[in-house]
Amino acid sequence: MPNTAAPQVYTWRQFVAASKKNGKGPLYTRYVNRNAAIPFTFLFWKLGLSPNAVSFISSLLTHTGLALLMAFQPTVAICVTVYLFLAIGFVTDCCDGQLARVSGKTSRLGEWLDHSFDAIKSITVPLILGFALIRESIAGDLSLTLAFTATLLNVLSLSTHFFVISLKGMLLGKEEADTMSVEANNWRGRIMRSITYLADYGIYIMTVLLLPWPSLFLKVYLGYGIFYFAFFSAYFLRVLARAR
Repeated sequence: MPNTAAPQVYTWRQFVAASKKNGKGPLYTRYVNRNAAIPFTFLFWKLGLSPNAVSFISSLLTHTGLALLMAFQPTVAICVTVYLFLAIGFVTDCCDGQLARVSGKTSRLGEWLDHSFDAIKSITVPLILGFALIRESIAGDLSLTLAFTATLLNVLSLSTHFFVISLKGMLLGKEEADTMSVEANNWRGRIMRSITYLADYGIYIMTVLLLPWPSLFLKVYLGYGIFYFAFFSAYFLRVLARAR
């Protein structure tokens, strides 16, 4: 059953306090994206939009940006425009949860939609970035093999990241997942958490700004794919080992 019990009148300060989530998460998401989302959430709340509608808006913004990248050559102007669509799509991705908290309109359907759109995005974003790179490789003198390899590694690493984080509780159960969270506070956990900060989606989408310089983008994109595919694969195996 959806939860609908929540106050309908807030001061701005009360609204900010009610919309905020706990302090967990990568640095960009925690300090930049969630705070940037609050004014958007306030606007959506005033307009009377539901959290599910905001989830659709977020996905539409993200995939409009990706469609632009597919339709046009990656000039500086196009890449900046694409980045803005992706960044605002990420901001509004935080809004559905904030809106659900302040409006009390939480539901299993809303949670499912949020995870479904995130799952789709974890594949389409690296895939379309790779498409743009492969197109530039065909037109220029970049290695097509490296471009395909970079695309494959990025799709696998982002999708692995999403599914491992999302399904950890299902695979391990709450008690074991909580144990892993406690262990994340030791020195090894802090090192791993520091590594994941660069894997923050908000930082990852900044790579689109390098596409006007395909050779530089290939180096960064390939490096990202190799490092994080290895890292998240190791984390996935660790979760699987605990699930036995």
